[in-house]
Amino acid sequence: MRVSNKKVPVLLQNLLANGQNKRDTQFNAGYIAITATIFLSLLIMVIAITLGNRSILSHSSSLEFNFKKASFQAAQSCLDHALLRLASNSQYAGNETITISGTSIQCHIYPIENLPSNAIIKVQSQLNKATTNLKLTVQIPQLSTISLEEMANF
Repeated sequence: MRVSNKKVPVLLQNLLANGQNKRDTQFNAGYIAITATIFLSLLIMVIAITLGNRSILSHSSSLEFNFKKASFQAAQSCLDHALLRLASNSQYAGNETITISGTSIQCHIYPIENLPSNAIIKVQSQLNKATTNLKLTVQIPQLSTISLEEMANF
């Protein structure tokens, strides 16, 4: 069997091209594997950071809730103190700051507003950034509660 001279270069080119295609395929497969690995690593890192931040924010929200709860209870204690002082002295004017014993929590009793048959007692307690402003309206002289409101500010 005789092959013409013109066909030999074409056959060589085809053989060389097939070898080149195999190398390109192997190179592309390696490139795809590296790209996929980098992508998966980034995805896992994003998920880990998101879950970590979620945990931190959850803990922060829990602390804020506890500070608000303690601030509210301190404000209620100040209202009780003001009512007790008002019951023992009808001329009690308020306008004092009280430290809750055993803690560093303070609350302020604003000047009591005396109306003909009612008294309005306003107190504020703050713990870290959690602030509670309570406004209590009581009937004089019985000191029975008419209303209790939490205000945004006074």
